Amino acid sequence: MKIVNVVASGSLNTKIKLKELDEILGKSFEFDPEKYHCGYLKLGNRKISIFESGKYIMIGLKDLEELDFLYKKMKEMLPNNINLSEAKQPSISNIVIQDEIERCLDLNKLSIYLGLENVVYEPEEFPGLTFKNEISFNIYSSGKILAFGKDIENIKKELSNLKSELRSF
Repeated sequence: MKIVNVVASGSLNTKIKLKELDEILGKSFEFDPEKYHCGYLKLGNRKISIFESGKYIMIGLKDLEELDFLYKKMKEMLPNNINLSEAKQPSISNIVIQDEIERCLDLNKLSIYLGLENVVYEPEEFPGLTFKNEISFNIYSSGKILAFGKDIENIKKELSNLKSELRSF
C-alpha cells in the first residue's frame, strides 16, 4: 500500500494579483494567462496552483506530512504586501493509494460478483473496473488497485476489506 497522490486545497482569503506575483517572484512563479487562469508557485519539484480569488491547490504530494511543510513554505515565499493573516490551512480533497493483490482478475466476472449497481465496467472506454463502496476503487485485471478518498484511515480499512473479498473471489 503506498500513497501515489494527495490533493489538498485552501484559501489565502485575499485577492491575488497574479501578474504582480509573477513579476516579484521571477522564476519561482509561472503565470501565463493565455494557457491557464492561475499561477504556479514552484517549490522544488512541487507546484501550488494559486488563483486570483486567493484559492490554492496542492497536487502530487506523496505523503501527508508534506502538507504542512508546503503550506508554510508557500506563506514564506509570498511577498509581504499580501495579507496572509486570514489564510486557511489546506484541507485534503483526495488521496490516491495504490495496492495490489498477487493475481490476475477476470473483470467481467468481478463486476457481477461485486454487484452491478456498485460497478462501472466499460473496457472499450477504460481498462479498469470502477467499484464504489464507502470509497472508490479502480481495479485492473493485473490485480493492481487504486483507492480514492479523503480519509487515509478509511481508505486503508476499505482497501483491506476489498482485498480480503478479492482473495476469496
